Amino acid sequence: MDHGQGKLKSTMTLGDKVLPATNHAGRKTIHDQLERFKSDHDRLQSSITEARNDLETTLTLWMTLEQLEDDLQAWLRDTQSKLSTEAQPRLDLAEKKVQLEKAKIIHKV
Repeated sequence: MDHGQGKLKSTMTLGDKVLPATNHAGRKTIHDQLERFKSDHDRLQSSITEARNDLETTLTLWMTLEQLEDDLQAWLRDTQSKLSTEAQPRLDLAEKKVQLEKAKIIHKV
């Protein structure tokens, strides 16, 4: 049982104990306040759960983004390496055509 749930149960128990010795108008007021307290607690718990779920979803998305960034960086390094290797001067037209085709393939990916 979490701390807040324990406080709620304790407050509800104490409120129920004082009801028999309280006049009718006071009983209604105490009962209404206890119900409002329980309702507020339930809404707070719901908000906390929703915030926790949102944070977990955001963390998962962030980790995915980091992985995608790592993949992109690796691809950029690999492509730069391929381009710099292929950018060496060629001696004849056939080698230049091969270089051009390889560059076209790299840019399509």
